[in-house]
Amino acid sequence: MTGRGHHIAAAGGGTGLFLWACQSMSIQDATVLGVACVLGGKAPDWLEIPLWNGQGRVIPHRRITHWVSGWLAVLGTSFFMETPMSMAVAGFSIGGLIHLSGDLLTPMGVPVLHPWSRTQGMQAGSPAWKELGWIAAVWRAAFVPYWQYG
Repeated sequence: MTGRGHHIAAAGGGTGLFLWACQSMSIQDATVLGVACVLGGKAPDWLEIPLWNGQGRVIPHRRITHWVSGWLAVLGTSFFMETPMSMAVAGFSIGGLIHLSGDLLTPMGVPVLHPWSRTQGMQAGSPAWKELGWIAAVWRAAFVPYWQYG
């Protein structure tokens, strides 16, 4: 996916988390959850720190920062945190998972079980249509709580 596609999908995910969270928690917690999701939507790419000379990255692209199991572990850990940061960690990791699910639609894919394993991705279809379809699906899911309970 493109950087712009990741931003738009993360904004949809953050909106959905905010609308869902507003039904059962404070507006402050819901806002932290939604904003953290938007910030986490690009995190797998910006966590790959570029080298000082611009000739590569400290962490190879689509390895440990794009590891699905790692992001799921961070999300699971957030459920056991008893600090105000738990909402931020949960939202950030959900944003990261939205990013990875978008990258899963690309031929390069993402590592699922192990960060240095062969990546899993989809080969069929036009990349532009897959990206637009994924963004539309995320935004559609974002408004389910609103349509269902609003």
